Amino acid sequence: MYSSTATTTTNYPHPLPPETTPELPSKLTQQSLLDLLNTTKCSTSLQCLKQVHCVILRTGYLEDHYVSGTLVKSYANPRLKNLDLALKVFEYVPKPNTFVFNVVIKCCLDNNEPCKAMESYCKMVVAGTNSRPNKFTYPTLLKACRGVREGVQVHGHVVKRGLGGDGHIRSAGIQMYAGFGCMEEARRMFDEEGGEWDVVCYSHPEMDEINWMLKTMIERIEMEGYLPNTSQAVLDIGEEEKESALQHHSEKLAIAFGLIKTNPGTTVRVVKNLRMCVDCHSAIKLISRVYDREIIVRDRAHYHHFRNGACSCKDF
Repeated sequence: MYSSTATTTTNYPHPLPPETTPELPSKLTQQSLLDLLNTTKCSTSLQCLKQVHCVILRTGYLEDHYVSGTLVKSYANPRLKNLDLALKVFEYVPKPNTFVFNVVIKCCLDNNEPCKAMESYCKMVVAGTNSRPNKFTYPTLLKACRGVREGVQVHGHVVKRGLGGDGHIRSAGIQMYAGFGCMEEARRMFDEEGGEWDVVCYSHPEMDEINWMLKTMIERIEMEGYLPNTSQAVLDIGEEEKESALQHHSEKLAIAFGLIKTNPGTTVRVVKNLRMCVDCHSAIKLISRVYDREIIVRDRAHYHHFRNGACSCKDF
């Protein structure tokens, strides 16, 4: 029987009465406890996780930061969503390190508690050298920002710690600024530090409305006979994923935005630097007819004037 028990956990309130605590195997290691915790991921039974929790307490492994961090994550996972218990566990972790704090911050955000995520970050900053924020801290924290002022402060911490060049942090920062409608700041960050255009596009403050229009647009042209043409989709993914990717091509997104922002009958103009695919060409012909709009798309090779279900290029 493994009998080692850390003194730091003697006052910890056990999650289950002693008689319900499972018998311990003859030998326990960090990996065996992590494996036990992994078995609870697909379970909605809080009792099951509490039993593993008891084992961790009895063996003193709450001091192991990988074990305690994984335990916190297990309580807050999407099936259990018990953030209160997760934070209770965190309170008793001796000298939590960067890994544990990062887990707690992410759990708070995943459970729609951005305030608690920020509170955890503040504790992290003052906790000592063992818990310094790193490149894994800030992408999550930037998503937890509730306003531009808070976002600017977090961005300042990123720069101060010399982490501004990290791609994930940079993308999260661009997304944060764009999400609050600060497109100039997002563009400045993109230009100065580099970034991905997808991040800027999908962080548009009206993205929900654009997606709604895109969905409506596709449904309406499907009623007119539209079928996705995946013949030019080269990614090694399933047919449904290919169709979803086609729906979000840039020209379709741009047209959806144009339909939202312009009056009926107004010409919609789109410019792109790549050649339009066959699927988009077929879809836009139908969109022009269904919405009674003239749509002009300039791609790398042609000017396409769509009107009443036909294109000036005669389907090139």
